[in-house]
Amino acid sequence: MSTQPVKPETVAPEWPAAKPADIDAATASAIIEARAISEELTREHGVPAVIVGHGIDPVTNGPVVRVDTAEGLIALAIPAVGEPYVIQRGGQRLLGLQAVRRPRAQVATVARQFVGVLQARNLV
Repeated sequence: MSTQPVKPETVAPEWPAAKPADIDAATASAIIEARAISEELTREHGVPAVIVGHGIDPVTNGPVVRVDTAEGLIALAIPAVGEPYVIQRGGQRLLGLQAVRRPRAQVATVARQFVGVLQARNLV
């Protein structure tokens, strides 16, 4: 039996397309806030985790919290600081929340207003 190390015969090619996307600080902050809101919805407001998610909306290309409802995906768009939160479906605005995004996240308030709208429409 040989004790020499085995050398690989081929080297795996580099995959330049597999690099992570460049995300600016504002978008990264909004994604983190979307995650916190989605966790708040499941933990404190009883929305089933299986129907809640967060990510980048392919239509608006912005961070959102998504809730899968009987009427389809309803999304809470995470706006720029100083702008109001907007509830949308398919990139189309349904209505706005009273909450305005601040530099310090107000996750509980936004989650409470969002779930209130969903419950008022019997979607959760």
